[in-house]
Amino acid sequence: MAEGANRLTMRTMTGSGFAVGSATGVRRPSPFCQPFSLPYTHYSLIARSEALQRYFVEGCSLDLAGPLVKDPNRVPVASTLRRWFRGLDSVDRWDRLQQFQSSLPSPPPSHSMFTIRSAPSFPFLPRMLGAVHDWLARDEILRYGQFVLSWQTCAHFLQVLLPLRL
Repeated sequence: MAEGANRLTMRTMTGSGFAVGSATGVRRPSPFCQPFSLPYTHYSLIARSEALQRYFVEGCSLDLAGPLVKDPNRVPVASTLRRWFRGLDSVDRWDRLQQFQSSLPSPPPSHSMFTIRSAPSFPFLPRMLGAVHDWLARDEILRYGQFVLSWQTCAHFLQVLLPLRL
């Protein structure tokens, strides 16, 4: 058998971050997700984090808060962003975040003039992003699993904090 015959070959689909692999002797492709990708989605959690930051922190409208993409025809519409945000906004995630926060040493008082946009349709998400901002304002590194919390990994952090499906 050739040296590379048993190697797994992967092909990445453009824009989705979703890879399909196939091994020798396997008849159908088996899915593999890259670290910041959700299965069967076109936009990574990093792109969703960018939209969160642009809408809630920078104050862009939903129409302008979409992540920057190479193809301007692929920018998600406002209803897609609302669906993403609604998926992260839950009382269960807020409770879980507060439990997580209480397990950390108390933060130093924050003197930043930073404000998070409040949004009536997302009652918990602005509070969660405020907590994320407070953590990011510290001089210490907050690790969750093998990742480090940053604005770029914010949606991944909230998604992992309380998965919607087990």
